[in-house]
Amino acid sequence: NQNMYGEKRFITAFSPRCATNPENVERFFGAYPDGKLLSIVRKPQTWYLSSRRDTDLSSMMAQWKESAEAMLVNRRKHGNRVCLIRFEDLILKTEPVMRHLASDLGLEFADILLSPTFNKRPIKANSSFAVSAHGVLREPATRDATMEPEQSRMIDNLVGDLYDRVSREAISV
Repeated sequence: NQNMYGEKRFITAFSPRCATNPENVERFFGAYPDGKLLSIVRKPQTWYLSSRRDTDLSSMMAQWKESAEAMLVNRRKHGNRVCLIRFEDLILKTEPVMRHLASDLGLEFADILLSPTFNKRPIKANSSFAVSAHGVLREPATRDATMEPEQSRMIDNLVGDLYDRVSREAISV
C-alpha cells in the first residue's frame, strides 16, 4: 500500500522456513538482484517453547536445525546479502539492531523502526502467547528460564553447538 505515498523502495515478506529451500533462495535473489535476505536465529530453547506442537522434542529440534543450517549455507553462498540477526538481540537491543539494519539497507534511521508496524501503523507482536499490548515484547527472550533444566540440557546436546556457530555469524551490536 505504500505506492499511495510514492514509489516503493523496499518489498518485505515473511514466510517461515522459506529460506531452507535453496531453490527459493535462488529465485529470491534472481527476482531481487539487489535484495537482502534477513534471517532471524532464535535460541533453540525459546523457539521450542514458542513453537511446540504435539511433536516430540527431537522432531522439533530437527526442524530448528534445518533452518539454522540453511542460514549458514545462505550466508556462505551469498555473503553480505544475507544478514543473520539473533532474535534475542532484536528484542533486547532493538535500537542498535535497527540502526545497523537501517545503515545496511541505506535507510535513514527513524524512531518508527523501534516498534512493530504495518503500513506505518502499530501492530501487536505475532506470538503463540497472549499479547495484550503494542510494541516490542521482551519476555520471549527469557522464557527459557521456565523450562525444565533437563529439557534445556537435551536441547543443548542436540543443537547447542550449531546455535553457537550461527550466533557467531549474526550481526554484532
